[in-house]
Amino acid sequence: MRHLIKAPIWTSKASIYLSTAILAVMCIHITAEIISRALFNYPFVGTIEMVSFHYMVSVSFLPLGYVQMAKANITVDVLSSLLPKKALFFVDLFANAVTLVAIGGVLLASFDMAMQQTSHLEAARAAPYNIWIWPSRWFLVIGFGSCLFVLLGQMVKSFLRDDIAEKLGLDEYELPETRLEEA
Repeated sequence: MRHLIKAPIWTSKASIYLSTAILAVMCIHITAEIISRALFNYPFVGTIEMVSFHYMVSVSFLPLGYVQMAKANITVDVLSSLLPKKALFFVDLFANAVTLVAIGGVLLASFDMAMQQTSHLEAARAAPYNIWIWPSRWFLVIGFGSCLFVLLGQMVKSFLRDDIAEKLGLDEYELPETRLEEA
C-alpha cells in the first residue's frame, strides 16, 4: 500500500529530473545546430521537428506532477485571503475538485490520442527521414497522470490529521515552502 501511495511522488520527482535532462540536451542540440550551420554551412536535419515535437512537449508537460507538489499552479488569492480558515478549506476543496475533473478529462483525451498515434506510429517528415513523434504523446499522459494523482493525494491529506498523513506517507505530497532569498 505504501508503494502505491509513493508512486505519484516518485513519478513526479523522476519526471522533473528527466525534463531537466531533456532541456539540457535540447540546449546542446540547438547550440550544435547553430555552430554547424554558421561554421560549416551544414544544418542538421530534423532539429525543428525534434525541438517542436519532443523537447518542448517533454519540458512543458512532464513536470506537471512536481508543479502540483510545489503548489505552484496559477491561483487567484485576491478574495481568498479575506476568508476565514474554515471557509478557505472548502473553497480550496471545491477548486481542487474542479481541477481534478478537468485534469482527468485532459488525461483521458491524452491517453486516447497517445493510443491512437502509437498504433499508427505517428511520424513527422524531415527531409529524407521520418522522425517518430508518437512517443512524445505519452509525455502528456505521464505529466497529467502524475498531476492528477498528486492532487488526489493532497485532497485526501487535507482531511487527515498530520500524524496520520505522515504515517500513510501523504506528507510528501507537498514540498516544503521555501522563501526566495532576498538580494
